[in-house]
Amino acid sequence: MKYNNLPVIGKGASNAQQSSSFQINGNDRRNSLEVFAHTSRSMSLVNNQYELANNESLNVSVTQQKANALENRIKRLVFEEQRAKKLTDIANEKAEKLLQARDRHQKELEDKLLREQLRMEKIEM
Repeated sequence: MKYNNLPVIGKGASNAQQSSSFQINGNDRRNSLEVFAHTSRSMSLVNNQYELANNESLNVSVTQQKANALENRIKRLVFEEQRAKKLTDIANEKAEKLLQARDRHQKELEDKLLREQLRMEKIEM
C-alpha cells in the first residue's frame, strides 16, 4: 500500500495541492480503497449490529404491546365477569321478590275465598 500519493489537506496544503485532491487516478483510487477497506467492513458490522439492536428494540416494543393488550383483555374479562355476577345477583333478588309477591297474593286470594265461603255458609244456615 502506498500512502505517498494521498492528497494533503489542511494548513500545510497549498491551493494547487487542494485542487489536485479532487483528481484521483485509478491507482490512487485503488490504494485509497485498500486503505479504508477495513473501515467499511467494520462500519458494516456496526451498521448490522445497529440494525440488530434496532430490530431487537422493535421486537421488545411489539412484545410489550402484545403483553399490554393481553393485560387489558384480562382486566376487561375480569370486569365483565364481576358485572355479570352483579347483574345475576340483582336478577335473582328480583325473581325471589316476585315469587314472594306471587305467593302472598295467592294466599290473600285463598283467604278471601275462604271468608266468602264461610259467609255464604252462614247465610244458608
